[in-house]
Amino acid sequence: MAGGMTRLARLVSCAAATVALAACSRQAPPESGEVLYQRYCASCHGAEGRGDGPAAAGKTPKATDLTTTEPDVPHLMQVIDGRVTVEGHGTSAMPVWGNVFQQVHDDPHTQRKVLLDIQALAEYVASLASGGAETR
Repeated sequence: MAGGMTRLARLVSCAAATVALAACSRQAPPESGEVLYQRYCASCHGAEGRGDGPAAAGKTPKATDLTTTEPDVPHLMQVIDGRVTVEGHGTSAMPVWGNVFQQVHDDPHTQRKVLLDIQALAEYVASLASGGAETR
C-alpha cells in the first residue's frame, strides 16, 4: 500500500508540474536588454549607443550619446518608463513607446514582465556607458 501512495503522490506531483508549466508557457519571458535596445532605441541612439542611429538625423534635440551617460540603472529605468521626461521621448502622458514600458497593466504577471524588461533594458544601456562587457 505504501508503494501505491508513492505512485499517487508522484502522479499528483507530475500533474501539478504540468499545470504550472502550462501556465508559465502563456507568459512571455523577459527579453534581453540588447534585444529590447535594438528594437526600441537603436533607430535613434545607434547600434552602439552613440546617438547616431538612422532616425537621429531628423531629431531635435539630437539623440543622446548613451556611451557618455551616467550608468545609474534606477534612473535609467525611470527614463525608460516615462517617470523622468526626456524631450525626445515625448511627454509622460504619451511617451514614445506608449504602454510598452509603462506599468499600466491590470494583470500582475504582465506588470512584472514589463518591469523585468525595463530593468534589462536599463542594465544594457548602463553597460554601453561603462564599456559594455559585463552586462551584455
